[in-house]
Amino acid sequence: VEGVLEDAFTGEPIEKAMFMLYDELSDTVVRTQLPFYFGRSEKDGRFRIPNVRADTMKGFALLDADFNYLYNQPREKIGFPDTLVNTTDSLGISTLRIRMFEAARPMRLLEAETSILGRIQLLYSRPVSEALLTTDRVDVVTEYSGDTVRLWYAGVPLDTLGWRWEVEVGEEHRDTLMIKPVKGREVLRVELPLRGQTPLHPDAEAVLQFSHPVLAIDTSLMTWSEDSLVGIAGFGWRRDSTHVRRWLISRAWQEGSSYALEAMPGAFTDLHGQQNADTIRLSWRADMRKQYGIINLILEDMEEGLGYVLELLKSNKEVVRRERVTGLADQVRVRFGPIIPGQYALRVITDSNGNGRWDTGDYEQRRQPEEVMVYPLEQLRGNWELESRVRIRGQTPQSRVSGQPDR
Repeated sequence: VEGVLEDAFTGEPIEKAMFMLYDELSDTVVRTQLPFYFGRSEKDGRFRIPNVRADTMKGFALLDADFNYLYNQPREKIGFPDTLVNTTDSLGISTLRIRMFEAARPMRLLEAETSILGRIQLLYSRPVSEALLTTDRVDVVTEYSGDTVRLWYAGVPLDTLGWRWEVEVGEEHRDTLMIKPVKGREVLRVELPLRGQTPLHPDAEAVLQFSHPVLAIDTSLMTWSEDSLVGIAGFGWRRDSTHVRRWLISRAWQEGSSYALEAMPGAFTDLHGQQNADTIRLSWRADMRKQYGIINLILEDMEEGLGYVLELLKSNKEVVRRERVTGLADQVRVRFGPIIPGQYALRVITDSNGNGRWDTGDYEQRRQPEEVMVYPLEQLRGNWELESRVRIRGQTPQSRVSGQPDR
């Protein structure tokens, strides 16, 4: 019996893991008995078990943390074939592809940090997409960031002895927190953009991110300049609906021009009524459109009606764009851009349960982890419009380019 062991999410080969065969076919055998046969994977993830008798056996892959040949730790990576392994002398060696994963961690609260007045930061054991809050405090803004939930609250007198919060995460976990107000507030400050001149696509909105949610702005206390011209108007402001601490600024930015904002004290007011005490100075530079490129994806051979998560990855695996789509009988078209030129890849997650994220497997329920495929794309250059045709259940994408590269 031979095959390959790989990480279910990254697709990387897993070295020094074991693929084990049992003549006992119960699901519990991997926790209670030593294997009848086993083989260990090499650097490329491949394993081979020679001289296996003709039989029907249970297969199981394990990255054994404590070297006891038993699956007895929840953080051990495991994998299993969908069916029993049939070995016969006449048919020769069976070839297996096993996608290994860690079992989902039970949802639990790891840490509750309350040292900043107006903010409760909750760290959970796995990502949180939605939480229900029960409290007598009505002015609460909720922010989600992976496995972290931030609850921004206002209107709490400092002489309050404390109050109770109940936070329900999904249907499986509820925490009751007793919170005592602390004295002193964190100073309202700008987190984005960073210092210096921030590059900006002329058709994009400028991003302004604060240390806490800002609920009101006073444009009469702001002065804008374009290059050497001071006091210009025509800027639109709106709160970012996807990020509670961000404001977006729109304008017909002129290619190659520089823009500067000077916001006097009191220009920004957060949910506590606290205002910026100092003058805030920020600057942007509108790039030339030809410095950017566009990637057009044509997705084929998708399962009709099934959800997919598309992630555009930079060469360092950073996710730069993300889209959710549903498979169609014909094809699905997705446009990423304008984006900075570079080397990109497309990661496609088969979103079987429609929750918008990758889900690991479950050995007890015999559920495999959701399928993940990564497709390298042709390098994108400035002023290019790159078209890539991707067969989701098949091949490496075929690309063609339109436009003139910015050399």
